[in-house]
Amino acid sequence: MNIDPETLIHMPRPASRRHPPMPRHKRSAQFAAFAALGGYERLIARAEAENAARYK
Repeated sequence: MNIDPETLIHMPRPASRRHPPMPRHKRSAQFAAFAALGGYERLIARAEAENAARYK
């Protein structure tokens, strides 16, 4: 099947008939456990600084 990429960009996003979309507050709760990891915020800040310096 050969589909033009321009066609894909303008296609509507598929939606499940069985599972309604999850509210944003519930989706964000799935990732809250990562914040409980010790040093996670510091690690993210260091990675952001390294990437900012690399791509400046």
